[in-house]
Amino acid sequence: MNNKKIWGYLLQGPLWLVMVGSFFVSIYAAANDISEITYATSVFLAIIIILYIIGRILVEKKHY
Repeated sequence: MNNKKIWGYLLQGPLWLVMVGSFFVSIYAAANDISEITYATSVFLAIIIILYIIGRILVEKKHY
């Protein structure tokens, strides 16, 4: 791996931590009826994460 790829993964880390953490916290908040958060928040965050993963796959796919 070259340095650019390593730095790219390191700089993406905080986004992954925040998004995945928010997803699980929203599920917890919806299950325990905290602050009127519903499961729609969890679904919305899951859609964002899935779209991000699809976008990364499409960008990294090599076209020959």
